Amino acid sequence: MRVAIAAGVMIAVACVPSEGPLMDPGQDCLQCHGSGDAKRWTVAGTWTTQGSQVTITDSAGKSFTLKTNQVGNFYSAEPVAFPLAVSVDGKTMPNPVTYGGCNRCHGPYATEGPLMRPGQDCLSCHDGVTATPKFTAAGTFAPLTKYPRGSTVTIPGVAGTITLTTNLAGNFYTDQPIAFPVTPTVNGNAMPSPTPNGRCNSCHMLDGTAGDYGPLMRPGDDCLACHDGSQATKFYAAGTFPPSGGFAVGSTVRIDAGGKTVSASTNSVGNFYITAPLTLPGTASVNGALMQPALTYGGCNRCHVNGLASN
Repeated sequence: MRVAIAAGVMIAVACVPSEGPLMDPGQDCLQCHGSGDAKRWTVAGTWTTQGSQVTITDSAGKSFTLKTNQVGNFYSAEPVAFPLAVSVDGKTMPNPVTYGGCNRCHGPYATEGPLMRPGQDCLSCHDGVTATPKFTAAGTFAPLTKYPRGSTVTIPGVAGTITLTTNLAGNFYTDQPIAFPVTPTVNGNAMPSPTPNGRCNSCHMLDGTAGDYGPLMRPGDDCLACHDGSQATKFYAAGTFPPSGGFAVGSTVRIDAGGKTVSASTNSVGNFYITAPLTLPGTASVNGALMQPALTYGGCNRCHVNGLASN
């Protein structure tokens, strides 16, 4: 049995993580190490823990074991006959492996498979044409935030309740028919308003705190692009003035329009929103500083870039 090269030797010569055995964890290693000038490997990838045992058995019966390093990387130049049977710490993959670049399918940077692209809007590709299968609802609740792996997502479906479980990357998905709008739940917590579609990460960010569904979501975006009363709860004015831009949490946004004065305070990510009806144009001020010119549209971040005020 031969492994690509001893990890200790490589560490000694690798000056930076951009080269050597600790480089690019989570990438499809064979994109470079399958051809060209890079050392040729037959099997390579990244697992989530240091010291895991990755056992490869090829179709001719040859078997060898690789050990993941400090960043979870493993690799070998051992000739193999595909397809392969692969196990990690004794747990065997359910399907034969036909390509040695393990992270083409396995996250965190997977380009194919159930762990691919956590946090992305899955339905932007899984429409039955660009990618199959066609999903009716899909998304990610990141396991390193407040959502542990194995979180339960329930969605009212046409044939009854659809119950999904988040995987190692936090991903979940279904192709069962759904008649929108519906109100999903996550670990028993219902969304505050129905969702008009199954594109969960078009609103939910990967970060489970800032950018999750609700008042901390998507700071710096034009809130009224969705919050128009048809796609999401109607806001008459909303935006972000973030602490990173010099605006203290609790900054006061005041709008005078149509003979009415309405105020709101920025939250922990700088977001504010107003649900009370307003008739624009009007004037707006932040902490007493009057904005110029007059306010004619309530989606403040259509003009304020990344939540930072620009005159």
